[in-house]
Amino acid sequence: MYALLNERLLVDPASSEAMLALLADAQFGPGAEPSWVTRPEFAPPGVGFTGTHTKIGLGPLKPENGGFDVASERSILHQIDTGPKSLEV
Repeated sequence: MYALLNERLLVDPASSEAMLALLADAQFGPGAEPSWVTRPEFAPPGVGFTGTHTKIGLGPLKPENGGFDVASERSILHQIDTGPKSLEV
């Protein structure tokens, strides 16, 4: 889904730009939660990624699924030497 969004093929161009703006704000805006892959405390040494758009989800599973806290991330990343990549963690 993020690969299609990044190519502006998921929805119409105006909606694509609006969605990408929200995801960019989540990466860089006030109160941002940047991609974990780009955070020095989580990224392995020597990994060369920059994030441009991200959405992080934090919360518990439903009680019938164990109620455990889970984290998820969807990001548009750029590997410094090869260009854009989509990564789902």
